[in-house]
Amino acid sequence: CAFYQVFPALELLARNIPITLKCIYNIRANGRAKSPFHFHPNLQVQHIQWNYMTLIDDLKKCDVGIMPNEIPLLNKNMMMQKLAVKKGWLKNEPFDHMIRFKSSCNPGRLYPFACAGLPVIGDFCPSASQFISDSESGLLASSVHGWIDAFVRLYESPSIRTDYARALYNRIQERKDRQVYELMHILSQLPICRPFSFADLSIIRS
Repeated sequence: CAFYQVFPALELLARNIPITLKCIYNIRANGRAKSPFHFHPNLQVQHIQWNYMTLIDDLKKCDVGIMPNEIPLLNKNMMMQKLAVKKGWLKNEPFDHMIRFKSSCNPGRLYPFACAGLPVIGDFCPSASQFISDSESGLLASSVHGWIDAFVRLYESPSIRTDYARALYNRIQERKDRQVYELMHILSQLPICRPFSFADLSIIRS
């Protein structure tokens, strides 16, 4: 999900700013990730073995958390892209107006970043937008230029990074503290039904 928007943004920024991208994942279980790109010398990529005991300490060594979830459509289907250009629907670089997300996207990915005190840049994943209010508790982006703008804004202002990180943490903690009570309220609104019995099976069969 990072190949089509985040990596090109980092590549362009690396021409002027030294950047280290730290990828924390289960290398032992899944193998070392390989990139189809040859990065600019100023863009260094570090692969770090995920461990729940050291995850927060590893994240604290970073400045920004990223949460890409969007999966491109046209870039995955070159025939559709060529047809769109031939028909004149697309004249320049295709823009993917139909947004889809990887199946594992969820707001739980925000929690480690918040615990580590990091501001987060995410995309338009609905569950992320429940917690990231753009320019209040983080930043949202949905294009290469959007990611560049978000990176630059956070790079230039340590105070904004601190404010966004604190706002995100407070918002997540508030929701976490309320979730049990909200669940109990929802359950209390459910209609009271009589217990299921095996006699119901005979009614269904008949």
